[in-house]
Amino acid sequence: MAEKDAECPKGRSRRSAGEAFAFASRGCSICYIREPMNLKISNNRLKHRFESEIGKQTVFLNYREEDGRITYTHTEVPASLNGRGIGTALVKAAMDYAAEKKLRVVPQCPFVADFIRIHPQYQPLVDTQEL
Repeated sequence: MAEKDAECPKGRSRRSAGEAFAFASRGCSICYIREPMNLKISNNRLKHRFESEIGKQTVFLNYREEDGRITYTHTEVPASLNGRGIGTALVKAAMDYAAEKKLRVVPQCPFVADFIRIHPQYQPLVDTQEL
């Protein structure tokens, strides 16, 4: 997917496609859908989270799945890894999973809610009765 060269919807600094690809630390990482550093994101069903190992650190997105719904509760990315699009990659993987399994999404995590607001293609998945 091509990177975009546009203003962040939150009014953060402008970022060119090259800068986004290089994962510069400035700008808005949530506005870009990409898989930084060739992340391998897995669904750890035992821990109820999407996760990836980066060096000795684990990044993850917790969820609860029941009754045809998936509730995304918390995204955790260590501060030392912020600004690289890692949280965005976790949320994209989680939203793609929900779409594939035809689950309704309840975005309790503010980061997930922001991602959905900025990426309208995922808005039809949201369970508006739970908001």
